[in-house]
Amino acid sequence: MAPSSTNRQLARKDHAFVVGIADYPTLGDNDSARNLEGPVNDAHAMTRWLVEEAGVPCENVICITSEGRGNCRILDGQFGERFNGDGGKPTRLDIETIINDPVDEALNTRGGPSRKGRRLWVYLAGHGFRSSSAVRDVCVLSADASREHALRNLCITQWMDYVALNNPFDEVVLWADCCSDILYGVAPYGPPEMKFKVRHKIAPRLFILGSTVDRKAYEAPDASGVTGGNFTRILLSALRGDSTRTQDGYISSEDLKNYFENRAIVGPGEQDSPNSDNTADVMVHDKMNIVHIGKNTAWPLYAIPTHWSRGTRCIVRDHSNNQIGDSLNIADGGKALVNLIPGHFKLVAADGDELLFETKLEYRIDKEQGN
Repeated sequence: MAPSSTNRQLARKDHAFVVGIADYPTLGDNDSARNLEGPVNDAHAMTRWLVEEAGVPCENVICITSEGRGNCRILDGQFGERFNGDGGKPTRLDIETIINDPVDEALNTRGGPSRKGRRLWVYLAGHGFRSSSAVRDVCVLSADASREHALRNLCITQWMDYVALNNPFDEVVLWADCCSDILYGVAPYGPPEMKFKVRHKIAPRLFILGSTVDRKAYEAPDASGVTGGNFTRILLSALRGDSTRTQDGYISSEDLKNYFENRAIVGPGEQDSPNSDNTADVMVHDKMNIVHIGKNTAWPLYAIPTHWSRGTRCIVRDHSNNQIGDSLNIADGGKALVNLIPGHFKLVAADGDELLFETKLEYRIDKEQGN
């Protein structure tokens, strides 16, 4: 799949860091292994989405996993550096370096801080924790962590604030698929003291964390048997159009917030699983358009019953009061015929009268066609 011309133009100066840590050779009891199955698969899936759909240039992507390090060509097995397979990589320093380098480069430019690009995309998957129930900071454990050396972590939310404050990028987007167990007494490893040369306005940020405070993130196999994080799988579905979008075809930070707000982070077919009350933790510091996917003509068709007469003109609005699609006229029987995703919306008539509704299965009129 090739990115749309809109995304390719918007993302031509974007950069991305993707981290997937599956192998933890000494994190278990008595320095035994406590490995995961999904993070490398998830890192590959996210790298593919960033390049093939979001339009980030391959050479601007740094992907580092338990297998090795490279740009998007790791998807074809081409690594800039392969790890030797005995575990313990990537280390905290490996991850810290790829995040800190653009800040140092921007700050050390002659004449003052320089701009490196429009947006920094950061994705991490692996074991994680929080240091307190009162703090929303999330830490990701590096591969060389152990029960004795739990300090080998990176407080990724603090690091993203650090990047945003030093402004090498106009926007910062963070997605982290990891647990949020509280580990009291373990200090988060944050960035160095803020060192900007001139006062900046902090860059807009969107953080979406795959688990809430003191909850776990889970992984499960998909229909093809490939294991991945439940959060990452749902996130990619949202980015591909499963979330509400604005009329101009963009998925915004607010759309993603609304999408995840009351959605359980569960695996395929696990609506009643023990973790069905776990949701993502979304922090929208500033509204931004995340990705352009165009207007969707393949949404299911619903016939929404109303009390309005045939021919009444109305529009559909979402949670954020964004208009969805063009205006429409009420059809025979007082029904509004609309193509929508599952969710809650409202119809607004020309005279200001409003009707809240949910796109229930019983209202679908194309279901017999298998759509």
